[in-house]
Amino acid sequence: MAERKYTVFLGNDEIGVFTVQEIHEKIGIEKRNICKYAYAGTRYRGKYQFVVVPEPRKFPVEVRTDWQEEWDAAAVRLREVIDVEKRLREVWDMAVRPFHRRNNGIWRF
Repeated sequence: MAERKYTVFLGNDEIGVFTVQEIHEKIGIEKRNICKYAYAGTRYRGKYQFVVVPEPRKFPVEVRTDWQEEWDAAAVRLREVIDVEKRLREVWDMAVRPFHRRNNGIWRF
């Protein structure tokens, strides 16, 4: 993971974009306080302001143009498997259910 960067302002003028270590070396502020000032939106010593530079969102996988066809093919295959499993369960229930004892009558345990 890349180190977070901050845009540093001196008054209303932008000085540049720096990491925490660079800000610490140039200005002398403690590293742990940079995030606090940036989050609170207050100025350090009344003149330095820190603004977090948002990191671009990265997708873990490149989105291809043919993903929709692949998705549809996978969905069709899943539906076929589910239909087969349902049919097997129905056949099993029809074959085994007549031999199950009922919970009422003389067959209670």
